Amino acid sequence: MKIEVFGIRGTPIWFFTAYTFTIDISLFSELEKDRTYHSSELIYEDRLAIEKKLIIAYKDIHKETISHNSQLTFFVDQFEFYVL
Repeated sequence: MKIEVFGIRGTPIWFFTAYTFTIDISLFSELEKDRTYHSSELIYEDRLAIEKKLIIAYKDIHKETISHNSQLTFFVDQFEFYVL
């Protein structure tokens, strides 16, 4: 399932502020196409799977910055997504 993830908030506070990601992911939940969802509407396993992909994508974009700050811990607090 392809989803566009946006409105991401996390820790550290600057984490993901201005980013939108389109990811292809298998989810357990049955979701309607062309609809926007909030992360709180997902079951835990689906939310965790999306969060992991987002953190990996973000780290890949900022690999130079993160390599200097390897002690950073990333958490996704909330996000919204649109089912494509």
